[in-house]
Parts: sequence; structure tokens; C-alpha cells
Amino acid sequence: MDDFMKRLENLPAELQQNLTLMREIDSRAQKVIGDIGKQTDKYFKSKAYLTDKNKKKMNRIQSKFDEAKAYSDDKVQLAVQTYALVDEQIKKLDAYLAQSRDKFDDTAIDATIHMQGGSQNKKLQTANNKGHSDKTFDVPVDPNEPKYCLCQQVSYGDMICCDNPDCSIEWFHFGCVKLPTDSKKKWFCPTCKKTNKKKLNNFRRK
Repeated sequence: MDDFMKRLENLPAELQQNLTLMREIDSRAQKVIGDIGKQTDKYFKSKAYLTDKNKKKMNRIQSKFDEAKAYSDDKVQLAVQTYALVDEQIKKLDAYLAQSRDKFDDTAIDATIHMQGGSQNKKLQTANNKGHSDKTFDVPVDPNEPKYCLCQQVSYGDMICCDNPDCSIEWFHFGCVKLPTDSKKKWFCPTCKKTNKKKLNNFRRK
């Protein structure tokens, strides 16, 4: 977590540096485009095209177009890099939150069992008998945002879709269904497995 926070502290400075460079590139591009307009107007108003047999003047205008395009390409590439920089930190934060939630759930379950003297009565809201988390964090959530998964929470991080097209839930958090995030096999949720065995067998054959 410390490494992540240190990296996050540097993020605003890196973003500011990229945005400043993008403005500089844009300013240079606008200047070149302005020069193209002036040279083009002068070229046609003076009827230089009648005497420019070797197309030297036209070639100079064309080189300006090439210069402006190069600036535009640089700006687009810098924008892509900036987006990737932010997206990388968001993914790391999602992974850290999911990992922290799992650790918190496991610790809470162990503590409850210990306090109950080894009782098997696991009524703790962090997990039910299906092995998924019911713990809700004190984070503002839009009440109109759809709920998914066995935990009936909003979507976050990487999720997997049930391969049953008639599944009433559709999307599940990898952590709640105990699956690795790189799982690529056909997968059916626990609810569909129990209620639609014959139908699921037909899907597997396909």
C-alpha cells in the first residue's frame, strides 16, 4: 500500500507535466496552421501557381502541412499516455480494495467464531453459507445504480458474466465466486447450476 500511495502522490505532477506539454504542442500546431493559411492565400492571390513551375512554393506549403500533422500525432500520443497513466492507478486501486475486503471478511469471521467459543453459527454479515461477501462499505453509492452478483452490490473491478443467457443476475465479482480473474472457461453461477441443470448441459454441449 505504501508503494501505491507514493506512486499516487506523484500522479498529479505527472498529469500536470503531460497537460502542459500538450498545450505547448497545440500552440505550435496552431501557429503552423496559421502560417499555412497565410502562405496559401498569398500563393493564390499573387497567382504564383502560374509561375511556380518547379512547385517550390507549393512544396513549402506542403511541408507546413506535414509539420502540423506531426504535432497533432504527438498530441494524440501524449493524450493516450496520460489516459493510460490514470487508468493504471484506477486498476491498482480496485485490486487493492478487493484484496482488503477479502482480508477484512476473513478476519471478521475468525473473530466471530472465536468470540462464540467455536460455535458454527456464522451469522456475521460479512459472509453467508454460500461463501460470498455481504459486507457493505460506507461508500456513497447511487441508489439507482443496478446491483449485481451474489452480494447484491454495484459493479466494481473485474467481473465475470454467467454463460446462461437467461441468468437473472448476469454479472459477478470474481472474489465473491472464488474465481481467478484470468478465467476464460465457460462458467455458470451457483444459482443457475441449481435451478437449470438440464438446460446448462445443453449449453455445455454447444
